[in-house]
Amino acid sequence: MRNRTSTDLQQNVYQNRTQFIKISREAEELKGEMKTLGGLISDLKTTVDALIQTSSNSSLVGSESQLSSYDNMTATARKQANRSSVANLEAMWTTQLQSLWKNVEGSQKFLPANPGRHIVRDSP
Repeated sequence: MRNRTSTDLQQNVYQNRTQFIKISREAEELKGEMKTLGGLISDLKTTVDALIQTSSNSSLVGSESQLSSYDNMTATARKQANRSSVANLEAMWTTQLQSLWKNVEGSQKFLPANPGRHIVRDSP
């Protein structure tokens, strides 16, 4: 019984040692990642501060004209501006597919509506 307990204890110590070594390696990796993240946050803060300084130096009239410029954009320019939104992209892709189905007879049979399906390129 004593030998068995001693053997079990040794195995537990070995397992714990192995786990401790793994955890310490992961901690070192995380420490390096945290240093990198800290540097990136510092760069971001510097950039934001510079942007704030630049925007505070611009005139109020110039700022107002920049804000109202979206209202004066053409429909094509608005579509280009909205391409960053996933919902807007999905709506644009749906419109393109519907236009294809309308103009090309039988195309809906070969190109059914699937999530994420969109036209990559138009050709004449």
